[in-house]
Amino acid sequence: MMTWVLAIEKELRASDLDSNQNRLLIHRSDARERLLPLLRPPELALVNGGSGIKVDITTCNGSSTFEVTFKYWPSSKGYLFNGNGWGQLLEQYRDKFKEGTVLRFFAQHRGKENIKFRLIMIVASNKETMDAADVLVSMKHPYLSVV
Repeated sequence: MMTWVLAIEKELRASDLDSNQNRLLIHRSDARERLLPLLRPPELALVNGGSGIKVDITTCNGSSTFEVTFKYWPSSKGYLFNGNGWGQLLEQYRDKFKEGTVLRFFAQHRGKENIKFRLIMIVASNKETMDAADVLVSMKHPYLSVV
């Protein structure tokens, strides 16, 4: 069984919800400390080179998967998710995503398995709700780790 680890926690801002910008800006420290170490060297080169890699984001109940591009964005010196998948995700969650909504993305430790990099997304209306959800998620998905 593969294990999952917390890769990103993001509190949404107005710019993340702007369909004209069509991107989710990831905190540089989260990307460098938690997400980039999970990538293989060829993936890391593509991300840092600006072309990026395709990543599947799946809702925690498994009902929807969205393909986004994860890449370095030189103008902000940060990392982001963008592409049609992010726009589709925004559209599907338009009633739930507001400024202050907290998203958590869990990533797989893939080991030597040759599988696509993917994330599980958990949504909460605010940080307190997300903390309470940790207990419920750990019961439903005991292979998730928020460490």
